[in-house]
Amino acid sequence: HQRTLTGHTGTVRSVTFSSDGSMLASGSADGMVRLWNPLDGEHLATLDHKSPVLSVAFSPGDSLFASGSVDGTARLWDPLTWKVKATLGHESPVWSITFRPDGNMLASGAEDGKVRQWELTSIALCCDRNSANDFNTLDAAGNDHPTNIWSDGTTMWVVDDWDDKLYAYDMTSRTRDAAKDFNALRAAGNRSPLGIWSNGTTMWVADFFDDKLYAYDMTSRARDAAKDFNVSNTTWPEGIWSNGTTMWVVDSFYGKLYAYDMTSRARDPSKDFNSLRTARNTSPAGIWSNGTTMWVLDDVDDRLYAYDMTSKARDASRDFYSLRGNGNSRPVGIWSDETTMWVGDDGDEKLYAYDMPSTGSATETPVAQAPTDFNGDGKTDFVDFFLFADAYGGTDPRFDLDGSGTVDFVDFFKFVDAFGS
Repeated sequence: HQRTLTGHTGTVRSVTFSSDGSMLASGSADGMVRLWNPLDGEHLATLDHKSPVLSVAFSPGDSLFASGSVDGTARLWDPLTWKVKATLGHESPVWSITFRPDGNMLASGAEDGKVRQWELTSIALCCDRNSANDFNTLDAAGNDHPTNIWSDGTTMWVVDDWDDKLYAYDMTSRTRDAAKDFNALRAAGNRSPLGIWSNGTTMWVADFFDDKLYAYDMTSRARDAAKDFNVSNTTWPEGIWSNGTTMWVVDSFYGKLYAYDMTSRARDPSKDFNSLRTARNTSPAGIWSNGTTMWVLDDVDDRLYAYDMTSKARDASRDFYSLRGNGNSRPVGIWSDETTMWVGDDGDEKLYAYDMPSTGSATETPVAQAPTDFNGDGKTDFVDFFLFADAYGGTDPRFDLDGSGTVDFVDFFKFVDAFGS
């Protein structure tokens, strides 16, 4: 026994040396990672993971350091600055992490029995917190149950689904501007408001139970029912966003984005986003796009999933992984001015601000999914049954298990055989 290193206030769960032996890292139940010089015991740095740390690892060559935590995240740190480079998400405590020998992949193992692999070749400083631009006055304003948000660049409107109201805030001072509130939602029957979007003249507000987008005039803030959208094929409408020609509506039950033509307000299935379940984006809520990338908030993963607007395919290089690690653990709506992304939180009653990603972040390697696991939760269960039942008789290739071109009895029997696996 040579020496004892002290400083942690909780159980030390994991220790590791850097590859050159110049640093020793220790992760503790006190939520801290401490770095030491193993030769003389000097304390070099303290990293705050903000939740009990279960695992720590250096990459080969020591260009990255990782910590896994009870909060379900693995954080990547830059050993030169000790700033967080990315926060990678699980749904349960991360008990083990390790780097591939070439340093280009991180593997993380969690309490829920899942192992995830993360490609690190495209990593860049991404999604850093920008707390100076937070909106902190929601609670004081009585805006206690925020859901979705939208701004015209000068005013930020925040939906409150208990008050059935849109609260207004000045974008520069981030203080209340009650003169611009929308107060007519309840009288209009819009009693379960969630997503909002405006083209500058009309504000549309999604209603969770009515399966409808209510329209309001932006100047008078009065109802304009002639511009309503009927979205009755959307089971649980939440976030909405439009590029001016197409309106996308989140369906949080089926895990997809339904598209509607803005002029006719009719369905346009050719522009749907159908790959959310496959991407494990199983609890979509708020959405926002810059025209090339669509970000979809997942309120269970506490993460923003990114998709290419043209192909509708995943673009994990532009995901936001850092919500939960920053205390933004009950995220709701999102909106960006293309420099800052704001994410509402209905637990903290505030809007968290993040810098927009410039190039990319870690990319999660897809894990094989059973053909009957339609919602991507790792099992074939009643959720998959309801998805299959909804598709029965159609031609959706995801449910056409025998490749016949039609979802029929043969597919049903194949599904039944797999049920429970």
